[in-house]
Amino acid sequence: MRRDVGIAFAGGGIKALSQIAMVEWMENQGITPLCVSGTSAGAMISALVSMRLNADEIFNEIKEAVIEIEQRKILKVSGRELLFNRSFKHGLIDNRKLEDLVIKICEKHGFKHIQDVKIPLAITAVDLYTGNLIVFVSHPDLYHNTHRRTQVISDISLAKAISASMSFPVVFGSVEYENMALIDGGVRMNAPIPMLRDYGAKKTLAITMRGEIASDEPLNRSVEVISRVYDLLAREAEYRHTSQADYLLNVPVVVDNIFDLDAAERIYQQGKSVITDQEQLLKTFFKKGLWDQMKGWFE
Repeated sequence: MRRDVGIAFAGGGIKALSQIAMVEWMENQGITPLCVSGTSAGAMISALVSMRLNADEIFNEIKEAVIEIEQRKILKVSGRELLFNRSFKHGLIDNRKLEDLVIKICEKHGFKHIQDVKIPLAITAVDLYTGNLIVFVSHPDLYHNTHRRTQVISDISLAKAISASMSFPVVFGSVEYENMALIDGGVRMNAPIPMLRDYGAKKTLAITMRGEIASDEPLNRSVEVISRVYDLLAREAEYRHTSQADYLLNVPVVVDNIFDLDAAERIYQQGKSVITDQEQLLKTFFKKGLWDQMKGWFE
């Protein structure tokens, strides 16, 4: 199997659970990616992959995080918080609640700094003030930035990089870092494929979760409206970059909103179903070409 493939994990809220099915498939095939990248919820998945956690461990971590989000009511905001607790900016919910949750996951496995991870990792966010794409990289010596209007940062905690990328606009407050206000990377690049090329990947695979837009679904609650607006923006940003991928694996997940925590198991199983359907194509993609095999004989 090829050793020069980079995997990009797109953002999509709870829909990103379908991506774990791809992690499981790669494990079963004995495939370790050369590098990984991720945006928003995909940033969390890609970071766990870069820690070399297996699919079961990743699914359990996300499942436990979902349970904690529900128990602590992180996605709910009270009138008192709106009126009196405004030490954060640009959103309804204090992003520190999310960051604390991510810190707990990272430190549980012994990872504090982004450069601690084992597989080269790139996570994207956006500076709300300038519109610049911010790329957090774990292996700066291997990364050669070619993307315009991009700032590369490698001196940051892993949890802060992840939570910045997951700072869903308007819902979560921005992450303050130096003189920047960082928000969800999906605003500019929901499938960070160029980052894989900048790490030296010869082949790239992007995992997205684009289903048909449910035009008949009511949009009554504010979170549903925000979710739809973000989804439309992310689609356009994603289309511009997925065309650069050598293989696009799309799991057409449809949920009422990307915070639908009750749909976790169904989404994961949907990912497994799509991979089963495309298994032969995936095996062909990961198979070494003749020239690569010949080079391997002399390594």
